[in-house]
This record gives sequence, structure tokens and C-alpha cells, in this order.
Amino acid sequence: MNSKLAAAVALVLGLAAPAGAGEAETIAEIRSVWSRCEAAVSGDPDAWTGWRRDHFNGYADSFQYFNRQFHDNEPSVLVTRFDIDAIAVEINTYCFRAEGSLAFVYSEMSAPNVAAGGENGPWISREGRIYVDPAGEIVRILGWITDDAGKKLGRLDDPGLMLARGCRALDLYPDLAAVEAAYAAELGDIEGNRPAFTAQTLDWCARARFD
Repeated sequence: MNSKLAAAVALVLGLAAPAGAGEAETIAEIRSVWSRCEAAVSGDPDAWTGWRRDHFNGYADSFQYFNRQFHDNEPSVLVTRFDIDAIAVEINTYCFRAEGSLAFVYSEMSAPNVAAGGENGPWISREGRIYVDPAGEIVRILGWITDDAGKKLGRLDDPGLMLARGCRALDLYPDLAAVEAAYAAELGDIEGNRPAFTAQTLDWCARARFD
């Protein structure tokens, strides 16, 4: 994972607002899983299955599935990327526990700040962090705007910090079975079938809090 992503997530995991005893234990567990997800990807960045596609005119996407289910007690990771008309890039990193449930999602879209120069404005990012407990419940959603170096600038709705593209609903994969269903729907299963699949979605920007 890139250094900006690691630093940004480390910041929020370490400095998030105080929580109650039960929530604190849940957040601590998620922190631990995330650190192992980061290590799994950085230790073998090419060990993924999926696709990278260029759709021309600035549009591209990728789906990189780091399947660690056959490694002893290791988490798995999914990284998706969307290049949007050559002016915005969104990268979503999903971290799954060893037993397959979703633990954490880091979402980042980067684009010019059109409130300060239109499409030639300075590059900023909309960052989101979604925390999920072992039962599948979302326990925390955080979000803010940062500069190109990862420094926090303000809230998602700050009128002076407006990305060239709006906040997209996040595809939400509650477990590895959903990841593999999405993979099979796009590329086909071992028998060449492409079963239908529709991802759950989350409007995380509408629910994010700024801490």
C-alpha cells in the first residue's frame, strides 16, 4: 500500500475520538486486522488475481484481490481503482479478517479542487474510513478532505474544498464470498459461467463524521 494511504490510516486509527469500552475493544481489533492487511499486501504486492482495464478517454478500472485464505490465519485484501474521465481517481482498499468478514475500508478519491481554480485547481482528496465489527455492523465512519501531502484540510461539505467529481456510493463487500461472487460475475467461474451479482452500496459521505 502506498505511503500516503498507510500514514493517513495510521493517523485515524491512532487518533480517533475516544470510544466507550465496548467500541474501544472493537476498534482495537480492527486496527490489528488492518495492520496485518497492510503487511500482506506490502509483503507481496503482485500476489493478486482480478483485472486491470483501460476503457479509453481517461476511463479505467482495476480489481485486485489478494486472497490469503489458504495461508494460516492471514487476512485478505481487495483493492479497487476507478480512473474517471482523466480528472479523478478513486481507490478503495477493503481489509477482511482471516475468517472472511469485512473489517475496514479506506476510500480515497483525488481530483482538482474546482472551488480554487476549476479543473486546474490544486489536487485534493476525499478520504473515508469505514469500520466494521465481526458481526458485520458498521461501527464508525470518518471522512474529511486532505491536500496532496495528506494533511487534513476540512470537512467533506466545506464549500472551499470541492472535488471535481462528487462522492460516489461505495460498493460494499461484507465478506470474501461477495468478493468472489463479484469476480465470477465479471470474469466467469471455473466452468465459464458468469453468475449475476449486484454489490451492496454505502453512501458513506452522508454518514461520515469529522473528528
